[in-house]
Amino acid sequence: MRDPFVICIVGPTATGKSALALDLAEHFHSEIVSADSVQVYRGMDIGSAKPSKAEQARVPHHMIDCVDIGDADFSVARFRQMAFPVLDRLLSVGKLPIVAGGSGLYISSIVDPLGFAVPSDKNVRERIRMEYENDPAACYARFRETDPELAIRIHENDAKRIVRALEVYDISGKPLSSFGNDFRNASENEPPYPSVQIGLKTSREDLYRRIELRVDKMIGEGLIDEAKAIYGLFPDRSLPAMQALGYKQLFRYFDGSISLPDAVEQIKTETRHFAKRQLTWFNRDKRIVWFDLHDPDLLEKAVQTVESRMEDL
Repeated sequence: MRDPFVICIVGPTATGKSALALDLAEHFHSEIVSADSVQVYRGMDIGSAKPSKAEQARVPHHMIDCVDIGDADFSVARFRQMAFPVLDRLLSVGKLPIVAGGSGLYISSIVDPLGFAVPSDKNVRERIRMEYENDPAACYARFRETDPELAIRIHENDAKRIVRALEVYDISGKPLSSFGNDFRNASENEPPYPSVQIGLKTSREDLYRRIELRVDKMIGEGLIDEAKAIYGLFPDRSLPAMQALGYKQLFRYFDGSISLPDAVEQIKTETRHFAKRQLTWFNRDKRIVWFDLHDPDLLEKAVQTVESRMEDL
């Protein structure tokens, strides 16, 4: 049986990640998991370049429209907790999940052992590991007492998970179940999901041109009206969703602090800066196989990259 892995389509904004994800999902008869920090919010459609209804009908999408704009607590850790069951379900039925998005932290939460719940403390872990070696039954009894919700699902001989659960409890004072039941960080060297990562890039000049065109297209499609509706419904500007690129600049216009042309220009400028940060983030990851987004054989090469991974397993 093939070891499970996920396909990640990454890169800066406006490089066609969604289009390639759709093509790959159709080729591999799979589904798409969005890794976009704004597409999760219901009602933030135009400004997040959310897949259209037709695109969502073409291929099932996940992690879209799953959080209220008024949710003040959504985070990368919450994204992980919500996305992992989706990935597990797809993998369990033999599908290769297509993870697509430009949010570097969201991608990392899937492919890197980041330890969002509670960072590991090697001294605490070593102490508990020795306690387990000396008296497994006593350790398991303490585990059942401190985290009964998880204990009913973990065998008393599962040393790695018991040690991790007790480590989290001793560091935080809270059971691991309260952090989303994530045992995937039991080993600092094991990523939650092995991956094939495909990056899309173009020249800086072309990227900036694409960003300008994209912003103009969003304005033409009704971004101002969409942002105005959100502005009226959610006066709390400290909400995470209200910091979203493209919306916060228009909120300044609605506040009367800048003109509409200035707001649009700020969206373009800050989107360019965001794209540069995305490139810096992704360029550090040597696992990514990069392709020019204008390559006429892009889909074929992406498919070959994935199939080569299949053959190596």
